[in-house]
Amino acid sequence: MVYGIVFDKAGFDENFEYAYDRVMRDWKKIGLIKNDKLISKSKFKLFANIHLYGKRSNNLRIIFFGNPRECLYGFYPLYREPQADQLNTIYAWCELIIAGNMRWFDNECIQFGNCGIPLSYGDLRVWKAEVEPFVL
Repeated sequence: MVYGIVFDKAGFDENFEYAYDRVMRDWKKIGLIKNDKLISKSKFKLFANIHLYGKRSNNLRIIFFGNPRECLYGFYPLYREPQADQLNTIYAWCELIIAGNMRWFDNECIQFGNCGIPLSYGDLRVWKAEVEPFVL
């Protein structure tokens, strides 16, 4: 049941996909995964689009990957650490995600968006697709 609508297995499989499958497809599209493996750490650091939010004495860092208007993933580090340490931590997250551990999405440490780089911290969002209403 999704939003009060009961789907059989075939209907569910036709209309929905697992988050893991979506993330793997997107990461291949944006170049984070090559040959079913995470790219090298040096390429990972080159692809990183790093933004600081806040005042100099109290700033927060978000690390983005992908195209801001099509497929953008924002990584919100848990701790205030030097940039190199945060990149190493996020690289380790990605390795674990590829292995199947999706907890960073559940905790909103990694978010998806396609509305550009957000102006404020934590405001990564998605344009709502025009979808025809489901009629029984």
